[in-house]
Amino acid sequence: MNLFARLKDEAQTDLIDANSQDACVARIAEDRCLAYNQTLCTLCFEKCPLQGLAIVMKDFLFPVIIEAKCNGCRECVNFCPTTPPAIRVVRTNN
Repeated sequence: MNLFARLKDEAQTDLIDANSQDACVARIAEDRCLAYNQTLCTLCFEKCPLQGLAIVMKDFLFPVIIEAKCNGCRECVNFCPTTPPAIRVVRTNN
């Protein structure tokens, strides 16, 4: 499977219904995240309504999701500048 097809499959698999009552959490794909690839970016951290709780910045450079605090609101996904977004919301196994 080529890269484009794989990314498309990932995007379809990870789509979460906004009205879903399932527990969801954000996850960062470090291979696509600008911050983890030597480009300063803090948009997910800045746009998170739970800033400093659900997303923290390790060493002031790298976003880290605190899954126990993340409510899966998708604000981080909406503002991620990469295509496809380097951050996605997935269902938890609760």
